Parts: sequence; structure tokens; C-alpha cells
Amino acid sequence: QNKSLTSLRLHHWHNRLGDEGLSAIVTALKENTTLKKFNVHVQSIGDEGAIAIAEMLKENKTLETFNFHRWQNKIGDKGVVAIAEALKQNKTLKSFIIDFNRIGAEGAKVLSEAIKENKALTELVFRYNHIGDEDLGVIAEGIKVNTVLTTLDFSGIQIGAKGAKTISEALKGNTALTTLNVRGNQIGDEGVIAIAEALKENTALRALGLMENQIGDEGAIAIAEALKENFTLSWWLGLMENQIGDEGAKAIAEMLEKNTTLL
Repeated sequence: QNKSLTSLRLHHWHNRLGDEGLSAIVTALKENTTLKKFNVHVQSIGDEGAIAIAEMLKENKTLETFNFHRWQNKIGDKGVVAIAEALKQNKTLKSFIIDFNRIGAEGAKVLSEAIKENKALTELVFRYNHIGDEDLGVIAEGIKVNTVLTTLDFSGIQIGAKGAKTISEALKGNTALTTLNVRGNQIGDEGVIAIAEALKENTALRALGLMENQIGDEGAIAIAEALKENFTLSWWLGLMENQIGDEGAKAIAEMLEKNTTLL
């Protein structure tokens, strides 16, 4: 019945909200017509809570941002599948953030389908979920054809060079994505070289996070060469906490002499 609340935040380390309590809250949101932003930073939410969230997303017509974040949650494929199916129907949600959960093969498959079909989401964040190279390949098929997503965050999803190559192929054909973060993975030089090749073709990406990825001089040189040709990556390039030495640093410095758009 509330007619004025636009933002709701459940965020505290000592909250003990579980599936039952969260279900009660999101059930009320099915009929709410004012809430725009909902942040749920609590522990101990599993598949049943995720299914309740999914049912709400199918009916709610005003929520634009849903942020579901806490490292002790236990959402698996069953919950992720339910949410992905809801995202196929939802027409208003613009930002969906779900961190620190367990996404497997079935969840990845349905997420890919949702990314293909959803025409409203512009930000999708799956930080520190158990995805890996194979399941990322499935999700990437949706990214290739999506024309509205502008921000993707795949930090800490346990991908290596193979996953980076999958991302690079998606980037080559994507014209909408402006921000990509793959921080905290293990893509290494081999993976970043593939991404560098994609940057020579991609004309949409503005920000790229490659921090904490075991990148050395070879990878840094590849990125530097790509950015001598690419002048659209201009917002930021994150290379902190890698293994770049003098040769890599020198290549980046030489690139910055030619590339005057990168901030």
C-alpha cells in the first residue's frame, strides 16, 4: 500500500534474513508501483529465495535496479534458472547484480537465452560466481546478439585463457557494450592477447578492467599495440595487480604518446 518509497536497502552483516523472510518481502513487491531500487545485502539466501525473487520480477512493473550481494548465499542452478526465466518476461529492470553464488551449466544455458531475449537490461553483474570457461562460452552466445547491454562484470568467475578468447569473439560482433570488467580471473598473457585482437575491431567498448589476471609483459605489449589503433576505449583501462615489468610498462608508455583519448 506504500505510495512513496522508491528505494529499499537491506544491508548489514548481522542481518539473518533467510528464504522465508525474503520471500515475504518480494511477494509484497509484486503489487508495489513505486519502488525503483532494491538492494539485498544479506546472508543465507538459497534457491527458494531466488524463486520468490523470480516470481516478483515476472509481475513487478516499476523496479529498475536489483542488487543481490553477499558471499554466504547459496543460490544454485535451480534458483538461477528461475531468475533467468523471469528476466525473459521482465520489461522494466535495467540493472541486475547477483554476486557470490553458484551458477552451473543449466543456469548458464538459461541465462544465455534470457540475455538474447531481454530488451531492457543495460547492466548485468555476476561477480564471483562459479561459472568457468565452459559455462561462460554458453553465456557469451547471448552477449553476441544482445543489442542493449552496456555493462558486464565477470570479475572472479574462474575463467582462464579459454574464457578470455570466448569474450574476445563476443566483443568482435558486439556494438552496444561499453564497460567490461573481468578482474580477478586467470586469463594470463594468452587470454589478454585474444582480447587485444578484439579491440582492433571493436568500436563500442569504453572501459576495460583486467586487474589481477596474471598478465605479464607479453600481454601488456599486445594491449598497447591494440590501443595504438583503437581510440574508443577512452574511459579507463585497469591493469593493476598483474605481473607487468619494464618491457610492458615501456610499451604502454609508448602507446600513450600516440593514444590521446585514454583517460
